[in-house]
Order: sequence, then C-alpha cells, then structure tokens
Amino acid sequence: MFHYGKCVVRTLFLLLVCCSLSGCLSFGLILATDKDGNRHQSTWKSDTVTALSLGKDSNGKTGWVFVGEHFDYLLTQGGDNVVALLKDATIRRDKMRVKDGVKFLIDTDKKEFTGEVNVTYAWVDEKDKLAAVGYGFICADGAANCTLSVMDLKGTIHQKK
Repeated sequence: MFHYGKCVVRTLFLLLVCCSLSGCLSFGLILATDKDGNRHQSTWKSDTVTALSLGKDSNGKTGWVFVGEHFDYLLTQGGDNVVALLKDATIRRDKMRVKDGVKFLIDTDKKEFTGEVNVTYAWVDEKDKLAAVGYGFICADGAANCTLSVMDLKGTIHQKK
C-alpha cells in the first residue's frame, strides 16, 4: 500500500512539473521571438481582418490582400478559388461570412505568414448553391449554409503607416 501511494505522489509531481515546464517554454518562446519590445507580436495577436482587396506591395507585386486593422496580409500563394468566387456574379457576396476568424501563423523574422480561413455561404436558391459547390463549398443535405476551408495560404505582412 505504501508503495502505491508513493507512485501516485510521484506521478502527480511529474504531471505538475510537465505542466509548469510547458508554460515556461511557451513564455520563453514568446520572449525569444519578440524583437520589437512586444509591440508587433501583441498587435498581430489582436489584429482583425476586415476585408479582402486587390493590392500591391512595395516591390510592385500585385495580389490579393487580407486587410487588417494594423497590418495587411498580401497573398503570394493559395486562395485562388476564393478570388475566382468573389469575381463570380452568381455568388452573392453579402451571403458569405468568415467562420471562426482567419487563422495565420506569423514568422516574425521574415514578416511572412501561413494560414487558413473557413468561409460559410448562405445560399438562396439552387442556382447559387450549385455555383458555390463548383468552387469547393460543401453543402450538407437540408442545410442552409455551405462551408469552404481554404488551406495553405502563404504571404507577406505589411505594416500600415
């Protein structure tokens, strides 16, 4: 019985140490990647994407941009089907919504990002439902909304002036 209790205490201690270390490592990682006094990191965490637009970077490269409150995110790869979707007159853009926000992973050294976005579409009639399915939306039987996951987005980050 004594041996069993000793094992339980050791296991609990080991779990406590593991939980503490993972928090310390996460905090250490945040500090190690913070190059500008935590300003950019906290702004990236709280930045909200408000629109999608056609844009051009400082090198003259044209592409689609996720417009944020503090930064713009120029797509260099991925999202072609969303761009085509937005140009299609059959699709009602006012019925599209970003589900659960845009998820970007930021490389602070290179000012680049990778990410994904989930879009829902509230189709009105069979014609626009079929058009949405043609762009990769998945529409469950009887559901009023279709969903599209856009993965493997890559691009560069540009600070607003």
